[in-house]
Amino acid sequence: MLQFSTTTRVFVHRFDTDMRKSFDGLHAIVKNTFGLNVLDGDLFVFFNRSGDRCKILLWDRDGLVVWAKRLERGSFQRPTSTQDETVIEVDATTLALILSGIELQSAYVRPDDKSAGVISVPVPPAVIEGGKYDVSIHAAVVTFKYGFHLPTYREQELFSMFGWFPNRSTLNDLMNQSCELIVPLYEQFRTMIMRDNIVMGDDTQVKLLTRGALDEVDLERLGKRRAKQRKNGGSMADSAAGEKFDSHGSVTS
Repeated sequence: MLQFSTTTRVFVHRFDTDMRKSFDGLHAIVKNTFGLNVLDGDLFVFFNRSGDRCKILLWDRDGLVVWAKRLERGSFQRPTSTQDETVIEVDATTLALILSGIELQSAYVRPDDKSAGVISVPVPPAVIEGGKYDVSIHAAVVTFKYGFHLPTYREQELFSMFGWFPNRSTLNDLMNQSCELIVPLYEQFRTMIMRDNIVMGDDTQVKLLTRGALDEVDLERLGKRRAKQRKNGGSMADSAAGEKFDSHGSVTS
């Protein structure tokens, strides 16, 4: 494991870095892009585009050291900044959190007493009492299932892209819990609908054939189609109704 003191300065490259770079390539970024000197004893952190690989460049008394780590699952969470800057300075505690896979939003250092270390923020209220998933997870599961009609294994693939790897039973439990929560809403909608005189309406537009709507070409095509149907035995509707169309497009028996 990489060893460093809490007083060590840490600089994180904000943009993606080609992980094929090693001593000379990373040193060039520190010198030319950061404008810093690696001989000062600071740590310089670099991430690849997918965020699953990290390299740290440092000076160790008599030479450069490149420390590397590759995650088998998930990705490192990089620090963010509201300013348009190439390099972000963080403290050693934040670097330890990043390398340990801890989300930076779930922990922070007290600004008034940094010796107190990291303090976890309160856990957001869960949808289900005693559960660990908030409303955003439930909403995502329901949307993937009924909004995009995705099977459970496809949901797993999508969530894995964000570093969460739920099993199928977990997703099914979240779906069942969400359905139970919206039962009162369903009952309210049902009551409102049943109060109306029209229970269901269909806004699909249908072309209505009126007198004179069929021209000679349409009548000829319709006649050929009906003749073919009668030759093949005809449909039940044709046999029962015996319909004919006059030159105006009206139905006569």
